[in-house]
Amino acid sequence: MWHLKIQAFGETDQWTALWSLGDSRTKPPISFKYFALEAIKRRQPEESIMKYIDKVTENEERYELLCEGKLWKRAVDEAMKLGDKGRLIHIRSVCGSPVIQQLCDELM
Repeated sequence: MWHLKIQAFGETDQWTALWSLGDSRTKPPISFKYFALEAIKRRQPEESIMKYIDKVTENEERYELLCEGKLWKRAVDEAMKLGDKGRLIHIRSVCGSPVIQQLCDELM
């Protein structure tokens, strides 16, 4: 049911309602990952996407969402928190940004 609500709010651009759904007193029975994925899918601004990603507690999921949203600088930061150089190599290979690629090189 929650997945359908998230999708419906995203399809109809009801972002305030989506935020209210996730930010209600009752903890959602699903991960904020799905809220973030809907915002990414609908190409919402970075600050809107980050509202949901910030609520995701698992670093691995956060990293994946940041990559999915092409939020490369934040993905680099998350890779460093995870202590995984392989993730830096992955970011470097897919980002297409010389600035981020150089940052990855420096951190490796």
